Amino acid sequence: MKRAAMIVGLCLGVALSSGTALAVSVTMVAESGFAIEGRDLAVMIDGLLEFGATDERQAMMRAAEAPYDVDILLFTHSHFDHFEVSIAAANMLANPDAILVGPRDVVDAVQEESSELDGSRFHVVHPGGIEPEILELPGVELSAYSFPHGPTRQPENVGYLFEVDSLVFFHTGDLDLDTATVLFGRYGLDEAGIDVAFLNLYMIWDPASHASVRALNARCVALFHGTPRALASACASGSGGFENLICLEGDLVPLEIRPGSNCPASDSLED
Repeated sequence: MKRAAMIVGLCLGVALSSGTALAVSVTMVAESGFAIEGRDLAVMIDGLLEFGATDERQAMMRAAEAPYDVDILLFTHSHFDHFEVSIAAANMLANPDAILVGPRDVVDAVQEESSELDGSRFHVVHPGGIEPEILELPGVELSAYSFPHGPTRQPENVGYLFEVDSLVFFHTGDLDLDTATVLFGRYGLDEAGIDVAFLNLYMIWDPASHASVRALNARCVALFHGTPRALASACASGSGGFENLICLEGDLVPLEIRPGSNCPASDSLED
């Protein structure tokens, strides 16, 4: 078990005895990537890449050092600002229990990069356009959604919905913003009880996308696809009429989110 998970486990008795709901740690690890760590499960989405990462940060990724020592690696699509094959392969070699989930081109690329990796550690998701694909993984049930990449619909882009310690998380990847409202409604995501939705920064910048954001009925919204400065600007209190925006710092600073609590206050980010 990862060191951080062990610390959370040691704190469990204290949390339960005090009546305080267990917090899930959410850390922004890349401009579009997040690490979500609960009591017994850690998941990372689009968090292993060279783009925007220092050599030191890339070395941490390759060595699967915290917070990159997760149980499940999710990738929405294969663009360079969401995925880097050599880093993903190195991370899986350094963390032999990690499972990778992604579209076919992502999985094929990592397996070709490191043929010694056990094929059972890979899961290809290719959801249809009507129903999500349900994947049963150790410790979590994962729903994968077909969200065509805008504007070319290439490469294949997959959104994910999953639960960690009673909190529901949702990441869209780079979905076509013009079809977001229709797709969210088609999949019934407004009734999914989403606690934290990771959404593209442009959905807040573009007033035409505000209806899509509200259609999710998410308790909290964390933005991605921007530099810390850009995210700080968009996350200003009440930006775009949204009071449920939270800001996650880009330099591996975790934020605690608890079931049923208000969204953490939006704070300014530094470069």
